[in-house]
Amino acid sequence: MAHSELEHEAIELAIGGLSLLGKLRIVRAADPVPMQSHTNQYEFLYMHSGRKVFYIEDEKYLLNGGDLLLVFPGESHGADDVSQNRTQMCYLLFSDPALTAGFCDLSDHDRGELSRILSQIDHRLITVPLGTKKLFDELFNLAKGQCPIRDTRIRHFALEIIWQVICSSQNTLHETPEDIQIAKEYIHQHTYEMPTISDLALLVHLSVPRFKQKFKQETGVPPAEYIIRNKVSLAEQWLVSSNRRITDIAMDLGFSSSQHFSVVFQKYNGQAPLHYRRRHRDNRT
Repeated sequence: MAHSELEHEAIELAIGGLSLLGKLRIVRAADPVPMQSHTNQYEFLYMHSGRKVFYIEDEKYLLNGGDLLLVFPGESHGADDVSQNRTQMCYLLFSDPALTAGFCDLSDHDRGELSRILSQIDHRLITVPLGTKKLFDELFNLAKGQCPIRDTRIRHFALEIIWQVICSSQNTLHETPEDIQIAKEYIHQHTYEMPTISDLALLVHLSVPRFKQKFKQETGVPPAEYIIRNKVSLAEQWLVSSNRRITDIAMDLGFSSSQHFSVVFQKYNGQAPLHYRRRHRDNRT
């Protein structure tokens, strides 16, 4: 069992077809999210910050900060089979509007139209505006509060989130800016290095503060953390697929020592590299 520091808050809404509102914050490695499904219910998985792999049935999706994953009713979904690391995310479950009389106080016609539009979204991974986090925060505040028109306002903000996702789904072909793409490619092509943030900023002709801000906005994590996550991800692959020594992996990834590598790896996975290798090789047999 991976050592974890996890904060999870879930609120049952039971208001006009809105079922469950949740918030998840993972500071250290935690166990994976098991595969699950919800009959006749949609689910929005919104990644506020961090990076995480999710599966819907057999399809793999990588969520960065600012991404939202749409899960259709009845679909099996969950996180990857390796330990989760630092992320902040929210989720919202709601019934199929067409199957729920009085969904958010909408007319029968509008319920049918909303259901039709949702069912025709063909992009699961959707980049949503920065304001989505504020809408989720407001929804949480209302769900936990005692506002005299609480239920009405909850319906309002839930519909705002749903409509924002629908509008964003029509513009999902988001291209990473060239400067950030160059920095990412450099990081992936120079895994044996530990580039400084100053070096990367200089590479793409940005000031350090602007580079850090822009990089996190595009990837969901600060550049220093992106570098480490990339190295840890490669280490995970090498540990399972090869017989390379831990020391060799550490050196190839630019760590100063195998001890430093082990400390960093355990921080993100909750287990030492050797234990990770044994566990995942056992799972494959």
